[in-house]
Amino acid sequence: MIRPTDWSPLADSDPVPGDPYEVAALGQRFQATAQEIAAAAQRLRTMCTDTYWDSGAGEAFRQQSVQTAGKLAAAFDRYDAAATALGTDPADSSPSTTARPNYAGSLDQSQALSLRALTPAQDAATTQRITLSQLSGYGPWLTPMALTPDASGHLPIPVPLLPVPSATVRDDIAGLVSRYNAAADTITASRSTVARATAMRDQAAANTAALIDSAIGSDGLADSFWDKFTNFIDEHAALLQKISEISGWVATIAGTLALLVGWIPLVGQALAAVLGTIALAASILTLLSDSLLKLGGEGSWFDIALDVIAVASFGLGRAAVGALKDSALLARAAGKVEMFKTAESELMGGDTWLRGGEEGLADALPKAWEDLDREVGKLNSEDVAVARAHAPGAWPKWGDILRGFHPVSILRDGFKDVGDLKPENLKALFKGETWRGTERFIGDPEIHEALESLGKIEKVADNPPVKAYLAKVTSNHNMWRYATTPAVAVDWANHLITETGWKDGFLHDVGLGWAAEAPG
Repeated sequence: MIRPTDWSPLADSDPVPGDPYEVAALGQRFQATAQEIAAAAQRLRTMCTDTYWDSGAGEAFRQQSVQTAGKLAAAFDRYDAAATALGTDPADSSPSTTARPNYAGSLDQSQALSLRALTPAQDAATTQRITLSQLSGYGPWLTPMALTPDASGHLPIPVPLLPVPSATVRDDIAGLVSRYNAAADTITASRSTVARATAMRDQAAANTAALIDSAIGSDGLADSFWDKFTNFIDEHAALLQKISEISGWVATIAGTLALLVGWIPLVGQALAAVLGTIALAASILTLLSDSLLKLGGEGSWFDIALDVIAVASFGLGRAAVGALKDSALLARAAGKVEMFKTAESELMGGDTWLRGGEEGLADALPKAWEDLDREVGKLNSEDVAVARAHAPGAWPKWGDILRGFHPVSILRDGFKDVGDLKPENLKALFKGETWRGTERFIGDPEIHEALESLGKIEKVADNPPVKAYLAKVTSNHNMWRYATTPAVAVDWANHLITETGWKDGFLHDVGLGWAAEAPG
Protein backbone atom coordinates (compact mmCIF):
# COMPACT_ATOMS: atom_id res chain seq x y z
CA MET A 1 0.00 0.00 0.00
CA ILE A 2 1.27 3.47 -0.91
CA ARG A 3 1.33 5.72 2.11
CA PRO A 4 0.12 9.36 1.95
CA THR A 5 2.81 12.03 1.65
CA ASP A 6 0.83 14.82 3.34
CA TRP A 7 0.40 14.19 7.05
CA SER A 8 -0.61 17.66 8.17
CA PRO A 9 -1.89 18.60 10.67
CA LEU A 10 -0.63 15.50 12.52
CA ALA A 11 3.04 15.44 11.47
CA ASP A 12 5.53 16.91 9.02
CA SER A 13 6.09 13.48 7.44
CA ASP A 14 4.85 9.89 7.68
CA PRO A 15 5.02 9.04 11.43
CA VAL A 16 5.08 5.29 10.74
CA PRO A 17 7.15 4.79 7.55
CA GLY A 18 8.19 1.42 6.16
CA ASP A 19 6.82 -1.50 4.15
CA PRO A 20 5.53 -4.40 6.29
CA TYR A 21 5.37 -6.64 3.20
CA GLU A 22 9.09 -6.13 2.52
CA VAL A 23 9.85 -6.84 6.19
CA ALA A 24 7.77 -10.03 6.03
CA ALA A 25 9.52 -11.07 2.80
CA LEU A 26 12.89 -10.69 4.53
CA GLY A 27 11.60 -12.71 7.47
CA GLN A 28 10.48 -15.43 5.06
CA ARG A 29 13.95 -15.54 3.48
CA PHE A 30 15.53 -15.89 6.91
CA GLN A 31 13.04 -18.63 7.78
CA ALA A 32 13.85 -20.52 4.56
CA THR A 33 17.59 -20.16 5.25
CA ALA A 34 17.10 -21.46 8.78
CA GLN A 35 15.26 -24.51 7.43
CA GLU A 36 18.05 -25.21 4.92
CA ILE A 37 20.66 -24.92 7.68
CA ALA A 38 18.70 -27.30 9.90
CA ALA A 39 18.47 -29.84 7.07
CA ALA A 40 22.21 -29.52 6.34
CA ALA A 41 23.09 -30.02 10.02
CA GLN A 42 20.90 -33.12 10.17
CA ARG A 43 22.54 -34.57 7.05
CA LEU A 44 26.02 -33.96 8.52
CA ARG A 45 25.08 -35.84 11.70
CA THR A 46 23.76 -38.88 9.82
CA MET A 47 25.79 -39.06 6.59
CA CYS A 48 28.73 -40.98 8.07
CA THR A 49 28.02 -43.81 10.53
CA ASP A 50 30.01 -46.80 11.72
CA THR A 51 28.01 -48.96 9.34
CA TYR A 52 29.46 -47.25 6.30
CA TRP A 53 32.87 -46.03 7.45
CA ASP A 54 34.29 -47.86 10.44
CA SER A 55 37.92 -46.68 10.58
CA GLY A 56 40.15 -44.05 12.10
CA ALA A 57 39.58 -41.74 9.16
CA GLY A 58 35.83 -42.28 9.49
CA GLU A 59 35.95 -41.41 13.19
CA ALA A 60 37.95 -38.25 12.46
CA PHE A 61 35.46 -37.28 9.77
CA ARG A 62 32.53 -37.92 12.12
CA GLN A 63 34.09 -35.72 14.80
CA GLN A 64 34.61 -32.93 12.29
CA SER A 65 31.07 -33.40 11.01
CA VAL A 66 29.65 -33.15 14.52
CA GLN A 67 31.61 -29.95 15.16
CA THR A 68 30.47 -28.45 11.88
CA ALA A 69 26.87 -29.50 12.58
CA GLY A 70 27.11 -27.71 15.93
CA LYS A 71 28.22 -24.51 14.19
CA LEU A 72 25.38 -24.87 11.70
CA ALA A 73 22.94 -25.34 14.58
CA ALA A 74 24.17 -22.07 16.08
CA ALA A 75 23.68 -20.39 12.71
CA PHE A 76 20.17 -21.89 12.58
CA ASP A 77 19.36 -20.25 15.92
CA ARG A 78 20.49 -16.89 14.57
CA TYR A 79 18.45 -17.06 11.36
CA ASP A 80 15.44 -18.58 13.12
CA ALA A 81 15.51 -15.78 15.71
CA ALA A 82 15.74 -13.17 12.93
CA ALA A 83 12.73 -14.72 11.16
CA THR A 84 10.71 -14.78 14.39
CA ALA A 85 11.72 -11.21 15.22
CA LEU A 86 10.82 -9.77 11.82
CA GLY A 87 7.75 -11.91 11.29
CA THR A 88 6.66 -13.62 8.11
CA ASP A 89 3.06 -12.44 7.68
CA PRO A 90 2.09 -8.75 7.67
CA ALA A 91 -1.53 -9.72 8.28
CA ASP A 92 -0.61 -11.38 11.62
CA SER A 93 -2.42 -9.25 14.21
CA SER A 94 -1.01 -10.96 17.30
CA PRO A 95 0.60 -8.51 19.74
CA SER A 96 4.36 -8.07 19.81
CA THR A 97 6.14 -9.75 22.73
CA THR A 98 9.79 -10.25 23.66
CA ALA A 99 9.55 -13.92 22.65
CA ARG A 100 7.68 -13.22 19.43
CA PRO A 101 8.19 -9.62 18.30
CA ASN A 102 6.23 -9.99 15.01
CA TYR A 103 7.57 -6.70 13.67
CA ALA A 104 5.97 -7.02 10.21
CA GLY A 105 2.48 -7.54 11.68
CA SER A 106 2.94 -4.79 14.27
CA LEU A 107 4.18 -2.36 11.62
CA ASP A 108 1.15 -3.11 9.46
CA GLN A 109 -1.21 -2.59 12.42
CA SER A 110 0.55 0.67 13.39
CA GLN A 111 0.29 2.01 9.87
CA ALA A 112 -3.39 1.09 9.64
CA LEU A 113 -4.05 2.82 12.98
CA SER A 114 -2.23 5.98 11.89
CA LEU A 115 -4.16 6.03 8.60
CA ARG A 116 -7.47 5.85 10.49
CA ALA A 117 -6.47 9.01 12.32
CA LEU A 118 -5.36 10.98 9.27
CA THR A 119 -8.63 11.55 7.38
CA PRO A 120 -10.64 12.86 10.39
CA ALA A 121 -7.76 15.15 11.29
CA GLN A 122 -7.46 16.58 7.79
CA ASP A 123 -11.27 17.04 7.59
CA ALA A 124 -11.15 18.83 10.95
CA ALA A 125 -8.34 21.08 9.73
CA THR A 126 -10.44 22.01 6.68
CA THR A 127 -13.38 22.78 8.99
CA GLN A 128 -11.16 25.06 11.07
CA ARG A 129 -9.97 27.00 8.04
CA ILE A 130 -13.56 27.54 6.83
CA THR A 131 -14.73 28.47 10.32
CA LEU A 132 -11.97 31.04 10.81
CA SER A 133 -12.82 32.58 7.44
CA GLN A 134 -16.46 32.87 8.50
CA LEU A 135 -15.57 34.31 11.91
CA SER A 136 -13.38 36.95 10.33
CA GLY A 137 -16.57 38.43 8.83
CA TYR A 138 -17.66 39.31 12.36
CA GLY A 139 -14.43 41.16 13.06
CA PRO A 140 -16.00 44.47 14.17
CA TRP A 141 -17.78 42.70 17.05
CA LEU A 142 -14.81 40.54 18.21
CA THR A 143 -11.70 41.28 20.27
CA PRO A 144 -8.29 41.00 18.50
CA MET A 145 -7.51 37.70 20.34
CA ALA A 146 -10.85 36.11 19.50
CA LEU A 147 -9.45 34.39 16.38
CA THR A 148 -6.18 33.13 18.02
CA PRO A 149 -6.30 29.56 19.42
CA ASP A 150 -4.88 28.95 22.89
CA ALA A 151 -2.36 26.24 23.86
CA SER A 152 -5.04 23.54 23.68
CA GLY A 153 -5.97 24.58 20.12
CA HIS A 154 -9.32 26.08 21.19
CA LEU A 155 -10.67 29.54 20.44
CA PRO A 156 -11.60 31.54 23.52
CA ILE A 157 -15.25 32.21 24.43
CA PRO A 158 -16.23 35.19 22.27
CA VAL A 159 -16.51 38.50 24.08
CA PRO A 160 -18.26 41.19 21.97
CA LEU A 161 -16.18 44.31 21.42
CA LEU A 162 -19.22 46.34 20.36
CA PRO A 163 -22.93 45.83 21.01
CA VAL A 164 -24.03 42.90 18.86
CA PRO A 165 -26.78 44.02 16.50
CA SER A 166 -28.94 40.95 17.15
CA ALA A 167 -29.19 37.65 19.03
CA THR A 168 -28.87 35.84 15.71
CA VAL A 169 -25.39 37.28 15.12
CA ARG A 170 -24.41 36.37 18.68
CA ASP A 171 -25.64 32.81 18.21
CA ASP A 172 -23.81 32.52 14.83
CA ILE A 173 -20.50 33.59 16.43
CA ALA A 174 -20.92 31.15 19.30
CA GLY A 175 -21.80 28.32 16.91
CA LEU A 176 -18.77 28.95 14.74
CA VAL A 177 -16.45 28.99 17.77
CA SER A 178 -18.01 25.75 19.03
CA ARG A 179 -17.54 24.15 15.60
CA TYR A 180 -13.86 25.24 15.49
CA ASN A 181 -13.18 23.85 18.96
CA ALA A 182 -14.87 20.54 18.14
CA ALA A 183 -12.54 20.23 15.16
CA ALA A 184 -9.60 20.97 17.46
CA ASP A 185 -10.71 18.11 19.72
CA THR A 186 -10.83 15.80 16.70
CA ILE A 187 -7.26 16.75 15.75
CA THR A 188 -6.10 16.19 19.35
CA ALA A 189 -7.73 12.76 19.40
CA SER A 190 -6.12 11.89 16.05
CA ARG A 191 -2.71 12.91 17.37
CA SER A 192 -3.24 10.62 20.36
CA THR A 193 -4.09 7.79 17.95
CA VAL A 194 -0.90 8.44 15.95
CA ALA A 195 1.07 8.47 19.20
CA ARG A 196 -0.38 5.04 20.06
CA ALA A 197 0.58 3.82 16.58
CA THR A 198 4.18 4.97 16.88
CA ALA A 199 4.42 3.56 20.41
CA MET A 200 3.17 0.19 19.12
CA ARG A 201 5.74 0.29 16.30
CA ASP A 202 8.57 1.36 18.66
CA GLN A 203 7.80 -1.40 21.14
CA ALA A 204 7.80 -4.00 18.36
CA ALA A 205 11.11 -2.60 17.07
CA ALA A 206 12.63 -2.78 20.56
CA ASN A 207 11.42 -6.39 20.99
CA THR A 208 12.84 -7.27 17.56
CA ALA A 209 16.25 -5.75 18.30
CA ALA A 210 16.38 -7.40 21.73
CA LEU A 211 15.62 -10.88 20.34
CA ILE A 212 18.19 -10.57 17.53
CA ASP A 213 20.84 -9.17 19.89
CA SER A 214 20.18 -12.01 22.32
CA ALA A 215 20.57 -14.62 19.57
CA ILE A 216 23.77 -13.05 18.25
CA GLY A 217 25.26 -12.66 21.72
CA SER A 218 24.62 -16.25 22.82
CA ASP A 219 25.18 -18.38 19.70
CA GLY A 220 28.96 -18.34 19.77
CA LEU A 221 29.13 -16.95 16.24
CA ALA A 222 29.95 -13.36 17.19
CA ASP A 223 32.42 -11.66 14.88
CA SER A 224 35.99 -11.75 16.12
CA PHE A 225 38.27 -8.74 16.12
CA TRP A 226 39.75 -10.03 12.86
CA ASP A 227 36.29 -10.32 11.29
CA LYS A 228 35.51 -6.74 12.28
CA PHE A 229 38.90 -5.61 10.99
CA THR A 230 38.48 -7.27 7.60
CA ASN A 231 34.92 -5.95 7.34
CA PHE A 232 36.25 -2.45 8.01
CA ILE A 233 38.89 -2.88 5.29
CA ASP A 234 36.26 -4.17 2.88
CA GLU A 235 34.00 -1.18 3.57
CA HIS A 236 36.87 1.28 3.01
CA ALA A 237 38.69 -0.59 0.22
CA ALA A 238 37.90 2.08 -2.40
CA LEU A 239 39.32 4.82 -0.17
CA LEU A 240 42.47 2.82 0.60
CA GLN A 241 42.99 2.07 -3.10
CA LYS A 242 42.69 5.77 -3.93
CA ILE A 243 45.14 6.67 -1.14
CA SER A 244 47.57 4.04 -2.43
CA GLU A 245 47.26 5.32 -5.98
CA ILE A 246 47.77 9.00 -5.09
CA SER A 247 50.56 8.44 -2.56
CA GLY A 248 52.29 6.07 -5.00
CA TRP A 249 52.41 8.77 -7.66
CA VAL A 250 53.54 11.37 -5.11
CA ALA A 251 56.37 9.08 -3.98
CA THR A 252 57.49 8.36 -7.55
CA ILE A 253 57.41 11.97 -8.73
CA ALA A 254 58.95 13.43 -5.56
CA GLY A 255 61.67 10.74 -5.49
CA THR A 256 62.54 11.34 -9.14
CA LEU A 257 62.60 15.12 -8.76
CA ALA A 258 64.85 14.76 -5.70
CA LEU A 259 67.50 13.29 -8.04
CA LEU A 260 67.04 16.01 -10.66
CA VAL A 261 66.98 19.28 -8.69
CA GLY A 262 70.13 18.94 -6.56
CA TRP A 263 72.31 20.94 -9.00
CA ILE A 264 70.08 24.05 -8.86
CA PRO A 265 72.09 26.84 -7.21
CA LEU A 266 71.17 28.16 -3.75
CA VAL A 267 68.09 25.96 -3.26
CA GLY A 268 68.92 22.61 -4.90
CA GLN A 269 70.15 20.77 -1.83
CA ALA A 270 67.19 21.93 0.30
CA LEU A 271 64.72 21.01 -2.45
CA ALA A 272 66.24 17.57 -2.89
CA ALA A 273 66.13 16.88 0.85
CA VAL A 274 62.50 17.99 1.21
CA LEU A 275 61.40 16.05 -1.88
CA GLY A 276 63.21 12.96 -0.65
CA THR A 277 61.47 13.18 2.70
CA ILE A 278 58.09 13.61 0.98
CA ALA A 279 58.88 10.58 -1.20
CA LEU A 280 59.66 8.45 1.86
CA ALA A 281 56.50 9.54 3.72
CA ALA A 282 54.37 8.83 0.64
CA SER A 283 56.06 5.43 0.15
CA ILE A 284 55.33 4.46 3.75
CA LEU A 285 51.69 5.56 3.33
CA THR A 286 51.45 3.49 0.13
CA LEU A 287 52.94 0.45 1.90
CA LEU A 288 50.49 0.85 4.79
CA SER A 289 47.49 1.18 2.45
CA ASP A 290 48.48 -1.80 0.30
CA SER A 291 49.18 -3.92 3.40
CA LEU A 292 45.74 -3.14 4.82
CA LEU A 293 44.15 -4.00 1.48
CA LYS A 294 45.99 -7.32 1.40
CA LEU A 295 44.96 -8.15 4.98
CA GLY A 296 41.37 -7.44 3.94
CA GLY A 297 41.72 -9.72 0.90
CA GLU A 298 41.70 -6.84 -1.60
CA GLY A 299 45.41 -6.25 -2.37
CA SER A 300 48.36 -8.16 -3.81
CA TRP A 301 51.76 -9.30 -2.59
CA PHE A 302 53.20 -7.82 -5.77
CA ASP A 303 52.23 -4.29 -4.74
CA ILE A 304 53.51 -4.83 -1.21
CA ALA A 305 56.84 -6.12 -2.54
CA LEU A 306 57.24 -3.00 -4.68
CA ASP A 307 56.34 -0.80 -1.72
CA VAL A 308 58.92 -2.55 0.47
CA ILE A 309 61.55 -2.05 -2.25
CA ALA A 310 60.70 1.67 -2.39
CA VAL A 311 60.88 2.18 1.38
CA ALA A 312 63.95 -0.03 1.82
CA SER A 313 65.81 1.64 -1.05
CA PHE A 314 65.22 5.04 0.48
CA GLY A 315 66.43 3.93 3.92
CA LEU A 316 69.44 2.05 2.53
CA GLY A 317 70.17 4.99 0.23
CA ARG A 318 70.18 7.37 3.17
CA ALA A 319 72.41 4.98 5.11
CA ALA A 320 74.83 4.80 2.19
CA VAL A 321 74.85 8.60 1.88
CA GLY A 322 75.61 8.92 5.60
CA ALA A 323 78.45 6.39 5.42
CA LEU A 324 79.80 8.04 2.26
CA LYS A 325 79.79 11.52 3.84
CA ASP A 326 81.52 10.21 6.97
CA SER A 327 84.13 8.42 4.85
CA ALA A 328 84.67 11.50 2.69
CA LEU A 329 85.11 13.72 5.74
CA LEU A 330 87.58 11.29 7.31
CA ALA A 331 89.41 11.04 3.98
CA ARG A 332 89.79 14.81 3.88
CA ALA A 333 90.93 14.85 7.51
CA ALA A 334 93.48 12.10 6.81
CA GLY A 335 94.53 13.79 3.57
CA LYS A 336 95.03 17.09 5.33
CA VAL A 337 97.24 15.39 7.91
CA GLU A 338 99.21 13.67 5.14
CA MET A 339 99.64 16.95 3.28
CA PHE A 340 100.75 18.64 6.50
CA LYS A 341 103.34 15.92 7.07
CA THR A 342 104.63 16.51 3.55
CA ALA A 343 104.82 20.25 4.19
CA GLU A 344 106.61 19.63 7.49
CA SER A 345 109.17 17.38 5.79
CA GLU A 346 109.76 19.98 3.13
CA LEU A 347 110.26 22.69 5.76
CA MET A 348 112.71 20.56 7.73
CA GLY A 349 114.68 19.74 4.58
CA GLY A 350 114.79 23.29 3.32
CA ASP A 351 116.10 26.69 4.28
CA THR A 352 113.57 27.17 7.05
CA TRP A 353 115.20 24.56 9.26
CA LEU A 354 118.73 25.40 8.24
CA ARG A 355 118.42 29.13 8.87
CA GLY A 356 115.88 29.31 11.70
CA GLY A 357 116.12 25.92 13.39
CA GLU A 358 113.25 24.97 15.69
CA GLU A 359 112.22 28.57 16.15
CA GLY A 360 111.90 29.09 12.41
CA LEU A 361 110.04 25.80 12.07
CA ALA A 362 107.64 26.80 14.86
CA ASP A 363 106.83 29.97 12.96
CA ALA A 364 106.44 28.22 9.59
CA LEU A 365 104.25 25.27 10.61
CA PRO A 366 101.16 27.31 11.63
CA LYS A 367 101.41 29.16 8.32
CA ALA A 368 101.58 25.81 6.50
CA TRP A 369 98.40 24.68 8.31
CA GLU A 370 96.65 27.91 7.35
CA ASP A 371 97.64 27.29 3.74
CA LEU A 372 96.04 23.82 4.02
CA ASP A 373 92.91 25.38 5.47
CA ARG A 374 92.63 27.47 2.32
CA GLU A 375 93.51 24.56 0.03
CA VAL A 376 91.58 21.69 1.63
CA GLY A 377 89.11 23.64 3.71
CA LYS A 378 88.63 23.99 7.44
CA LEU A 379 87.28 20.85 9.09
CA ASN A 380 85.11 20.99 12.19
CA SER A 381 86.79 18.82 14.82
CA GLU A 382 83.42 17.82 16.32
CA ASP A 383 82.14 16.67 12.91
CA VAL A 384 85.32 14.63 12.40
CA ALA A 385 84.94 13.07 15.86
CA VAL A 386 81.31 12.13 15.13
CA ALA A 387 82.28 10.62 11.76
CA ARG A 388 85.07 8.64 13.42
CA ALA A 389 82.63 7.40 16.09
CA HIS A 390 80.32 6.15 13.33
CA ALA A 391 83.28 4.11 12.02
CA PRO A 392 81.93 3.85 8.45
CA GLY A 393 82.72 0.64 6.60
CA ALA A 394 82.80 -0.44 2.99
CA TRP A 395 79.02 -0.89 3.19
CA PRO A 396 76.45 0.75 5.46
CA LYS A 397 76.53 -0.81 8.93
CA TRP A 398 73.51 -1.54 11.08
CA GLY A 399 74.02 1.77 12.85
CA ASP A 400 73.99 3.58 9.49
CA ILE A 401 70.86 1.69 8.41
CA LEU A 402 69.05 2.44 11.66
CA ARG A 403 69.91 6.11 11.24
CA GLY A 404 68.61 5.87 7.67
CA PHE A 405 65.18 4.72 8.90
CA HIS A 406 65.03 6.72 12.16
CA PRO A 407 62.08 9.18 12.00
CA VAL A 408 63.89 11.94 13.90
CA SER A 409 66.95 11.59 11.68
CA ILE A 410 64.76 11.62 8.56
CA LEU A 411 62.96 14.82 9.60
CA ARG A 412 66.15 16.50 10.76
CA ASP A 413 68.05 15.73 7.56
CA GLY A 414 65.03 16.38 5.35
CA PHE A 415 64.37 19.87 6.63
CA LYS A 416 67.75 21.04 7.95
CA ASP A 417 68.38 23.17 4.84
CA VAL A 418 64.80 24.30 4.36
CA GLY A 419 65.93 27.81 5.36
CA ASP A 420 67.69 28.02 2.00
CA LEU A 421 64.26 28.21 0.37
CA LYS A 422 63.90 31.80 1.57
CA PRO A 423 62.35 34.34 -0.82
CA GLU A 424 65.60 36.14 -1.67
CA ASN A 425 67.19 32.89 -2.85
CA LEU A 426 64.15 32.08 -4.95
CA LYS A 427 64.26 35.58 -6.48
CA ALA A 428 67.96 35.15 -7.21
CA LEU A 429 67.15 32.21 -9.46
CA PHE A 430 65.81 34.69 -12.00
CA LYS A 431 69.23 36.37 -12.29
CA GLY A 432 71.72 35.17 -14.88
CA GLU A 433 74.77 35.44 -12.62
CA THR A 434 73.23 32.95 -10.19
CA TRP A 435 73.47 30.21 -12.84
CA ARG A 436 76.92 31.16 -14.14
CA GLY A 437 79.38 28.29 -13.76
CA THR A 438 76.72 25.88 -12.45
CA GLU A 439 77.50 22.23 -13.11
CA ARG A 440 74.49 20.07 -13.87
CA PHE A 441 74.30 16.58 -12.43
CA ILE A 442 71.76 13.87 -11.60
CA GLY A 443 71.87 12.36 -8.14
CA ASP A 444 72.07 13.24 -4.49
CA PRO A 445 73.50 16.74 -3.92
CA GLU A 446 75.17 15.68 -0.65
CA ILE A 447 77.01 12.90 -2.48
CA HIS A 448 78.00 15.32 -5.24
CA GLU A 449 79.29 17.82 -2.68
CA ALA A 450 81.24 15.14 -0.79
CA LEU A 451 82.83 13.73 -3.96
CA GLU A 452 83.69 17.19 -5.20
CA SER A 453 85.46 18.02 -1.91
CA LEU A 454 87.77 15.01 -2.35
CA GLY A 455 89.41 16.66 -5.34
CA LYS A 456 91.25 18.90 -2.88
CA ILE A 457 93.25 15.95 -1.52
CA GLU A 458 93.92 14.29 -4.87
CA LYS A 459 97.70 14.62 -4.47
CA VAL A 460 97.69 12.29 -1.42
CA ALA A 461 94.94 9.95 -2.64
CA ASP A 462 97.39 7.05 -2.82
CA ASN A 463 98.59 7.46 0.76
CA PRO A 464 97.39 4.40 2.71
CA PRO A 465 95.25 6.24 5.36
CA VAL A 466 93.54 8.32 2.68
CA LYS A 467 93.22 5.47 0.21
CA ALA A 468 91.41 3.30 2.75
CA TYR A 469 88.74 5.95 3.31
CA LEU A 470 88.41 6.68 -0.42
CA ALA A 471 87.71 2.99 -1.02
CA LYS A 472 84.85 3.21 1.49
CA VAL A 473 83.54 6.30 -0.31
CA THR A 474 83.49 4.40 -3.61
CA SER A 475 81.79 1.29 -2.20
CA ASN A 476 79.09 3.31 -0.40
CA HIS A 477 78.53 5.35 -3.55
CA ASN A 478 77.97 2.11 -5.44
CA MET A 479 75.61 0.94 -2.70
CA TRP A 480 73.59 4.14 -3.12
CA ARG A 481 73.41 3.54 -6.86
CA TYR A 482 72.33 -0.09 -6.39
CA ALA A 483 69.62 0.93 -3.90
CA THR A 484 68.28 3.97 -5.74
CA THR A 485 68.45 3.47 -9.50
CA PRO A 486 66.65 0.08 -9.70
CA ALA A 487 64.01 1.26 -7.23
CA VAL A 488 63.18 4.33 -9.33
CA ALA A 489 63.09 2.21 -12.51
CA VAL A 490 60.82 -0.42 -10.91
CA ASP A 491 58.55 2.32 -9.54
CA TRP A 492 58.00 3.88 -12.95
CA ALA A 493 57.58 0.43 -14.54
CA ASN A 494 54.86 -0.39 -12.01
CA HIS A 495 52.97 2.80 -12.90
CA LEU A 496 53.39 2.00 -16.59
CA ILE A 497 51.90 -1.50 -16.40
CA THR A 498 49.14 -0.23 -14.09
CA GLU A 499 48.10 2.65 -16.35
CA THR A 500 48.24 0.48 -19.49
CA GLY A 501 46.12 -2.27 -17.92
CA TRP A 502 48.85 -4.93 -18.20
CA LYS A 503 49.21 -5.34 -14.47
CA ASP A 504 46.08 -7.40 -13.77
CA GLY A 505 46.94 -9.85 -16.53
CA PHE A 506 50.49 -10.15 -15.24
CA LEU A 507 49.34 -10.82 -11.67
CA HIS A 508 46.89 -13.41 -12.94
CA ASP A 509 49.60 -15.18 -14.93
CA VAL A 510 52.06 -15.36 -12.03
CA GLY A 511 49.40 -16.12 -9.40
CA LEU A 512 49.88 -13.05 -7.20
CA GLY A 513 47.12 -11.08 -5.46
CA TRP A 514 43.41 -10.93 -6.10
CA ALA A 515 43.87 -10.96 -9.89
CA ALA A 516 45.02 -14.57 -9.63
CA GLU A 517 41.46 -15.50 -8.63
CA ALA A 518 39.94 -13.94 -11.74
CA PRO A 519 39.20 -16.13 -14.77
CA GLY A 520 42.02 -16.24 -17.33
